[in-house]
Amino acid sequence: WNMANATKNALGSIISKGIVVTKYNHSKGPIEGFEIIEAGHPVPDGNSVIGATKALELVKDLTDKDNVIFLISGGGSAIFEKPMDGVTLEDIMDITNQLLGCGADIVEINTVRKHLSDVKGGKFAKQCGAQIYAIVLSDVLGDRLDSIASGPAYPDSSTSQEAINII
Repeated sequence: WNMANATKNALGSIISKGIVVTKYNHSKGPIEGFEIIEAGHPVPDGNSVIGATKALELVKDLTDKDNVIFLISGGGSAIFEKPMDGVTLEDIMDITNQLLGCGADIVEINTVRKHLSDVKGGKFAKQCGAQIYAIVLSDVLGDRLDSIASGPAYPDSSTSQEAINII
């Protein structure tokens, strides 16, 4: 919410509309032109899927003449989720809880999440026909862009075998 509010204040009418997906109790009120959705963290929930689905809907008809400012910060992997075909939200919730319970670090958790999601590991960017300008605040040591919020706007450098090894 803070990133979206600051961006809207700085760019004003250049931004026509947007969606903010943030953790519960982190919204500080309305932002003109934005829909605000609060979602689960550290485990995704139904609102995580609603937020990602609405974001995909917002960008689906854009072209390379359009611009998207995609603001990414810590927590984004949980609050922005759309399970891939054959995977349910409950599957992702369960594996997230198991990874948290066994002490997996954030890079390991996000590696697994990327291989279960339709928006992580650059998959959001692939579904967006516009130019994407990603502004990223990192909570991940080493600052790997495909690990921060599971990299929805950045190509995935991990492999399925790495995700299996983590599991």
